[in-house]
Amino acid sequence: YVFYQSGITTVPVKLFANCTEIETLTSAFAYTSLVQIPSSLIQGCTKVTDLSYLFQNCKQLKSIPQGLFEGLTAVTNCNYLFSNCELITTIPAGLFTPMTEVTSTSMIFNGCASLTAIPEGLFDPFTKSTNFSGAFQNCATLKTVPAGLFKNLSLIHICEPTRQEAISYAVFCLKKK
Repeated sequence: YVFYQSGITTVPVKLFANCTEIETLTSAFAYTSLVQIPSSLIQGCTKVTDLSYLFQNCKQLKSIPQGLFEGLTAVTNCNYLFSNCELITTIPAGLFTPMTEVTSTSMIFNGCASLTAIPEGLFDPFTKSTNFSGAFQNCATLKTVPAGLFKNLSLIHICEPTRQEAISYAVFCLKKK
């Protein structure tokens, strides 16, 4: 809750860089007015396990930088990570590449109303994740889902549908025309 509900719009490039003993960044920037995230914001925070709610409700945030989570190999919780970041339109490919210990991603992009696409292989590192409930719920402009989005997962209780109409509400809530 470091900057929770504060009026900050920008943060220094390496604000948390090399803070090697930090274990949780829960809600650190939630409900702020951040307009951008420096890619090296949390580099070197190798003991971080919890990123839940980190950027929740950053309604002015328009993009996610490539390499944001570089070196974060201990993370287990990404619940609500970018939830309600209404202006984000894209997710960088390989965003979660180093994060192989993640077990929960509930509501991770819920309410990202401007999100138009999901990169192929986005969840490939999440082989241990068992919870994707509401991951893309209320993403009204999301029109397609890449094949194999959940291909490396074996313990989740959702299936990978072949038709958009069959997509489980536990994962997606797509607007019907």
